[in-house]
Formats: sequence, structure tokens, C-alpha cells
Amino acid sequence: MKKITGIHYITISIAILLAFGCEEIQTTAAEESLEGEEPYIIGEITNSRVNQYEHLEILVEEEPEVDEPSDPGGLKIWLELIDDQSEIFVKKESDKTIRSTFDNLECGQKVKAWTTDWVRLSHPAQGTAGRVIIIEE
Repeated sequence: MKKITGIHYITISIAILLAFGCEEIQTTAAEESLEGEEPYIIGEITNSRVNQYEHLEILVEEEPEVDEPSDPGGLKIWLELIDDQSEIFVKKESDKTIRSTFDNLECGQKVKAWTTDWVRLSHPAQGTAGRVIIIEE
């Protein structure tokens, strides 16, 4: 009979963790990271583009008619949308929120947006979207 060595235990443990544990941990962490936090910006999508990494980017402006970043309503940010880091939702008039896709983002939509971590403080600012909620009115 073959003896099971320490390397076998490690291999089996890693296989079980990958099969059952990782997805749940990642999903829970993503959900908890934004829960209860205020959005970075509430504003309107005024532009979109595809960057050099072929990721969609959207420009969200707090108040598009305000040009000066230090004026009230002057916050603007380019948000990069990355498949495994960015979640899109639509909040219906009935207050029901449903999962959506990048394809549903359009210029002129009002959105709430959270970033994944740090934001580059240029004008407009730049960051990665953690969650974007399209507000249907």
C-alpha cells in the first residue's frame, strides 16, 4: 500500500480550496468592500472610450456644466471598467436593483460609482470602477 506524504496532503488541500473556497471568498470580499460606503461620485456619464488595454472607460461628471474642479459640482472621473473587478447594476424606478453589463452603460445616464481603491487626482480624476449603479428615472 502506498503511503500518503506531506506533499500529497498539500496538493489535495490546494485542490479543495480552489474547487470550493476561492470563488466564495472573492465574491464576499467584493460585496463587503463597498457595503455601507458612500459612492465616490454621483453624476452623469458624459463620454466613453476604450483604453490601450482594451478596457472600457467612462467619464462621470458630478455636474457636466461645471468646469472648475474646485467649484461645487466640479468632480469628474474617468473610470476604467475591468471584467473581474467592476460590477454594473441598474436601479429601477421601483427601487429594485438588478445586475447588468458594461454594454448597458451609455452617455447621458445618471450613475452612482465606487472605486476599487486609490484614485489618481488629476483633472479629471482616474480610477478603476468597483461598482456602478445606473439610476433609471
